[in-house]
Amino acid sequence: MKFVKILATFFLLSFFQFFFIASNATSDEAESSNELPVVPLLDLNKFQGTWYEIARTPWIFENDCYGVIAKYDLKEDGDIGVTNLCQKGSFDGDVAKITGKGWVVDQKTKAKLKVQFIWPFNLNYWVIHTAPDYSHIVVGEPDRENLWILNQNPEMDANTYQEILNVVEGKGYDISKVVKTPQDPAKSQCLAASISQETISC
Repeated sequence: MKFVKILATFFLLSFFQFFFIASNATSDEAESSNELPVVPLLDLNKFQGTWYEIARTPWIFENDCYGVIAKYDLKEDGDIGVTNLCQKGSFDGDVAKITGKGWVVDQKTKAKLKVQFIWPFNLNYWVIHTAPDYSHIVVGEPDRENLWILNQNPEMDANTYQEILNVVEGKGYDISKVVKTPQDPAKSQCLAASISQETISC
């Protein structure tokens, strides 16, 4: 299986560039009225690590993505290394991978971040909910168009998932737009273990 085709990477970068422009064009207006609530204080040490995407609102970057994984690494300078990857088309598909950086823009809560994959475009990345033990987190944006439900494991029980949907609905999201991300325990964990390698054999 090939690992990260150049053409696929080019497509991903193009999609990110388009999305960041649209996101930043609307963020100021959203922040000025009916602001999306974030967690009171995000523990960045618990935030870092590997997360499995359980569900999301549709986003062109993740079309036909299986086993979506996000990895966050807290750096000494305070920035956060960001790696996103998935397999395209199936759990046996080619791996699409992109790396970038994040940084905190609200020192009071630590929960409002920016993420950048292509300079100078960046994405609002707000942590709006966490489990008490950080077994799962929910990330959104001030315009409430994009949402990611992330979990420490590839699977989430139905009750927890419904509770999270209730929370995000209470924060003003249209939960009818939320779709589950295909995850397979063995395949997804293998992909996560290979996140820093040049090839995978899952």
